[in-house]
Amino acid sequence: MSMFRVQLSAVFLLLGFACIPHIASATQQGATYVGSKQCQKCHQKISKEWKQTLHAQMATDVSRDPNAIVGDFDTPSEIRTFTRDQVLYTIGNQWKQRYITQIGDELYVLPAQYDLETGNWTPYHADNWKERPWLKNCGGCHVTGLDYEKRVFIEPAVGCEACHGPGSKHAAETNADKFAETITNPANLSVGLQVQVCGSCHTRGKDPSGKHGYPVGFKPGMSLVNKYNTATPENSKKKFWPNGHSKSHHQQYIDWQKSAHAKEGVTCISCHTVHNTGAATRYQTRLPGDKLCLNCHTPRANPTLSHSLHDMNGCIGCHMAKIVKSAVSGDLHDHTFIVVQPKDSITHGGVDKQANSCNACHHHKDDDPAVLQQALDNVKGRQSSKGE
Repeated sequence: MSMFRVQLSAVFLLLGFACIPHIASATQQGATYVGSKQCQKCHQKISKEWKQTLHAQMATDVSRDPNAIVGDFDTPSEIRTFTRDQVLYTIGNQWKQRYITQIGDELYVLPAQYDLETGNWTPYHADNWKERPWLKNCGGCHVTGLDYEKRVFIEPAVGCEACHGPGSKHAAETNADKFAETITNPANLSVGLQVQVCGSCHTRGKDPSGKHGYPVGFKPGMSLVNKYNTATPENSKKKFWPNGHSKSHHQQYIDWQKSAHAKEGVTCISCHTVHNTGAATRYQTRLPGDKLCLNCHTPRANPTLSHSLHDMNGCIGCHMAKIVKSAVSGDLHDHTFIVVQPKDSITHGGVDKQANSCNACHHHKDDDPAVLQQALDNVKGRQSSKGE
C-alpha cells in the first residue's frame, strides 16, 4: 500500500473522517468533511444518481476499481512510458484520461494521457511532469476535502461536500428544522454566489499566493473574488483565441461571464443537472441539444434571417461552436454563446489561428472563410434592404 493511502487511511481510522477545519459560513463554522458515503445514508436516491455523473468519476482510486483504467496499456507505445502498475488514480473517463502516481509524499500526473476520442496516447508535460505536484497544481478541483499541507483528502471525486460544504454538523443534526442551517444549498444562494460554486473549478487561473491552480480555502457560499485570480487573454494567451474566447478546457465560467446569459442570470444549473446525468449524459444537460435552447428562445420565422441558412444545424452548432480543446481540438463547446464569424478568422490570419463557428462545423470545415462570410453578409444585406 502506498504511503499516501496509509496516511489517508490513518485519518479515517482515528477520526472517522478527515478533520480539516475551515470557516465557510456562519451556519457551517467549525464543520468538517465527512465524505459522500455519510451523505448517502439519508440521500440514497440522489447519491445513487450522482454516482453515474462525471463529478463522481472525476478521480478514481484504482485499488478500489481497477476497471476505472480505460487507456490501452496492452499495446506497446513510445509515448506511454509507464505501466498500469504505476497508476494509483485515474482522472476523467469521457474525453481523455490521465493517470496519477506517487513519488515520496506527492502525487504526480504521469507523462502521457489517453485520448478517448482518437484511441491514441499523447504526451502530457513529458519534459517536466516531476516538477508538477498534482495536489498543489490541480488536486483541489478533482478531490473533496483537500488539506494540501497534510497531503490528505476525504475522497477522490467531486463529492457532495465540494458543492455543499463540509457536512459534519449537518450529519450530526437531529432537529429537522435546523437541517437547512447546517449545510449550503447552492440553489438557495444568490445568482452570483451560486454560479461561483461551479466557477471555482470550471475556470483557469491561480489562487492569490500564485502557487495553486484552484481557489484554496474556497467553500460554497463564499465569494470567489478574493480567493482566485482568473486567467485572461492578456496573461494566458495560449489558453484563448485572439478574439478572447476560450481555446482550452475548464474555462466555461470565464466564457459564460462574457455572455448575455450571465447578464440575464441564466446560470450553469439553468442548463445542466448536477445530481444526475440529465437528458444528455455527455454534457449532463436538462434537455438534449437544441430542445434546451428552444425551451427559452423562440426563433423568428423569417426566411431572410441568418437562421434560414441552416437546414442541417441548430442553435448549438453556431452559438456554442466546438472550438475548445479537451483531448483533441474542437471536442468542447464555446460558452460565450456568441457566434464567431468567419471574418474573425480572416482578421487573425486563418482558421488555425482563430477558429470560427462556420468552419467548426464538419460540413464547412474545408470551406474558404471568405466565401462563408459572404454568404452571411448576403443574408444581412437582404435583411437591411427590407428594413429589418
